[in-house]
Amino acid sequence: MKIKKKTYLLAFLFVSASVFLSAEAENAKITAVSGQVYVITETGGKIPARINMPVNEDDEIVTEQGSCSFAWEGRVAVDMQANSKTRVTAPDEETDAPSIVLFFGKIFSKVQKISTTTSFNVVTPTAVAGVRGTEFSVVCADDGSTLVGVDSGAVEIEQEDSEKVVCAAGEKAEAGNLARLKKTGGYNRDTFDKDAWLKERREFLAKNSTQVFEHLEKKLDNNLEKFSVAEAKILKLQQNHKLINAAIIKAHKEGNQEQVVKLKEAAKLNFFAYGKTMKNMNQLRGQVRTQMEIAKKFSGTPEFADFRKNNAEKMIKIQKLNEKFMQREAAIKKQIPDAKKDFAEQKREHRDQNPQNKGAFQKQEKDRDDDSSRQKQREDRGQQNSGNQQQGQQQQRTKDQGQGQGQRPARRR
Repeated sequence: MKIKKKTYLLAFLFVSASVFLSAEAENAKITAVSGQVYVITETGGKIPARINMPVNEDDEIVTEQGSCSFAWEGRVAVDMQANSKTRVTAPDEETDAPSIVLFFGKIFSKVQKISTTTSFNVVTPTAVAGVRGTEFSVVCADDGSTLVGVDSGAVEIEQEDSEKVVCAAGEKAEAGNLARLKKTGGYNRDTFDKDAWLKERREFLAKNSTQVFEHLEKKLDNNLEKFSVAEAKILKLQQNHKLINAAIIKAHKEGNQEQVVKLKEAAKLNFFAYGKTMKNMNQLRGQVRTQMEIAKKFSGTPEFADFRKNNAEKMIKIQKLNEKFMQREAAIKKQIPDAKKDFAEQKREHRDQNPQNKGAFQKQEKDRDDDSSRQKQREDRGQQNSGNQQQGQQQQRTKDQGQGQGQRPARRR
């Protein structure tokens, strides 16, 4: 997974796992539910989770007193423990690989090794890990601290202003808002005491609330500025795309094949820049939301009542930053569909030019067609069964009417 040199959008970790998805990103689906689990839609609706329920982009899953699993079939499976919250974010623009945000709690992810060119992202408040064909766990505490433990494979973890750390199977690493990324010993998922670790982090937050809050305040200021920069860059790349396409059409008409080749290469590079910018933008959206989740603890929980009283102006500033972010996000979300439409053809060309990716896409498209065919067959059988049932019911009504008019069924002999 390529990550822009040391200029990550926030001091955030995001956990990445290599996995390849279809040309048209498929929704994840709920695969298991136990206890109180809800899906919160983009519009704010709170729906009890059920098996086979699709999880759309920007939907959140909250396990209050229960557990839940969801998956992109054959690619990524995610298990959520109780008292956890995740959000499904936009897929990668270049590859359609999925992405989720972990606000708090614990998840276990199992990623199939399908391609070497795409990534699955798990965004948390403080770290990033790149994996391929790996099983790993991520735990996120109330103060934003993150722990990544590896069950199989290897995970490359990064944090802003810190050296990369590679964890092999049986190892773990931690990072926090006020702590640099580092390995912290061995890891066994079966014996790891998640509750003890989360308790330790809550106590740390209580003792260092002022420093943690100041860190959030600075990062939100920086992130809103980065958000505006990314927004302007996307608009510029869209303009470049239209200009390059117009130049390609002109070169075709003039029969200048050499110029066509050069312009197509420029279009490809412009598409890659767009894909990277959109990926950063979507990660930034998730990361700001995780920061706001931490800020909610300061603004709403009883244990921080004294802190709120002594830092009233800072609390107001955080609220204004949140409102500003929501406005900018709303504007971006209106712009994104047009950007995707502009780059759709370039995306198909990029997919077809990569033999490995093309083969994977073709297989997944065939699987989708087979699924559609099977679904149609199930629907046809359902309609046929419904028709037979209706016919049987009509015959029974006729028979009952005949009996009501004095007719009797034939006696058995």
